[in-house]
Amino acid sequence: MSGTFLDVASVAALPGDLPTSLTYWPGYLLAFIAEHATERFERQLAPFGVKTRHASVLVVIDGEGPMSQRALCRRLRIDKSPMVGVVDDLERLGLAERRRSASDRRVQDIHLSKRGRAVLRRVVEIAEQENDLTFGGLDEAERAQLHALLLRVAEASDRD
Repeated sequence: MSGTFLDVASVAALPGDLPTSLTYWPGYLLAFIAEHATERFERQLAPFGVKTRHASVLVVIDGEGPMSQRALCRRLRIDKSPMVGVVDDLERLGLAERRRSASDRRVQDIHLSKRGRAVLRRVVEIAEQENDLTFGGLDEAERAQLHALLLRVAEASDRD
């Protein structure tokens, strides 16, 4: 196969459940890694009633401050209808709350609750543990290089 990304020795070293014929495509490998990491992450989050999409909202609100559902949709590239459900879930779990915006009374901003901040701290700890598990085969320099490369690819993809 021309244009391969892995040599035969590398493919032979991959786990048995990876179809060798697909391992030549970095996109497949990214999806495979993401699916397995997400499954592990969500198993750890289950006691809190939180899934990855909830964790993403909590992290963004914590990092960027309260914002409207519309702004969250844009930031996370989630359609309006699913976002309503995610925010409803977070309110039901007592992790976030809708409050009238100080700048526009017609808009409700999403805020983290005290419990939401506590759960967020645990979510971040779990995410760090999962990152260590997922990328444990790489040293710090390799992790930094992989992160920089993935960020470049993500930023280039975002322009489409």
